[in-house]
Amino acid sequence: MIPTFSLCHSTARLPNGWRPAYEAWLANADNWEACEYILAVDTADKDRWPDLSGTGIILTENTGPQTAVAGWNQSARPSTGKVMITAADDMFPPPHWDTELLKVIPDLDGEYAVEVKCGKSPEDDEWMRMMVHSLITRAYYERIGNFFYPEYRGWYGDADFTEMARFHGVVVDARHLTFEHRHWIGGSTGMDEIYQRQVSQANSELGMGVLGRRRANNFAGGNRIP
Repeated sequence: MIPTFSLCHSTARLPNGWRPAYEAWLANADNWEACEYILAVDTADKDRWPDLSGTGIILTENTGPQTAVAGWNQSARPSTGKVMITAADDMFPPPHWDTELLKVIPDLDGEYAVEVKCGKSPEDDEWMRMMVHSLITRAYYERIGNFFYPEYRGWYGDADFTEMARFHGVVVDARHLTFEHRHWIGGSTGMDEIYQRQVSQANSELGMGVLGRRRANNFAGGNRIP
């Protein structure tokens, strides 16, 4: 049976830093049997990979850059669900998240990106709102080719995804659904070595350059590198 939801989780907080988020997705689902969970881990962390025996979780190896973007893109590859979500160590879903998402997606076989509230960006400022995590139908994933454009290393991948999805006219406004984002920017957790790796000045400058180029060509090719 084809799963309804693919939860695609990229982590470098091994062996167990990903588990609280996983357990929240599991506990807050109404129909876990309709979900698959995929955990992407970096090749460089092989000595700390978790033992997933008996969990049903699919482990996939990110052999590319040691970044969340590369991990998320890798986690999508073995997925089979109709709706694909970038799960993360710091993203926690509300109760009945699966039931509520099915209410707002017009057609599981259509091209959609769902915008939920994640507690990071001001809702009253249209330019600051971002879809921090991708929540998309498989049809839209197949159109764009990756969760995020692969050149990003830590900054601006979410801004790129948000602008591209709006440009394509596929966004479903579901901001009445609140997902808790326990991120250092919002003050709900502290900076750690994984966040520090992502937010370097070099990654920021790289991201600004990539986003500028992508805007200029109207996100041609989706998230596939030409």
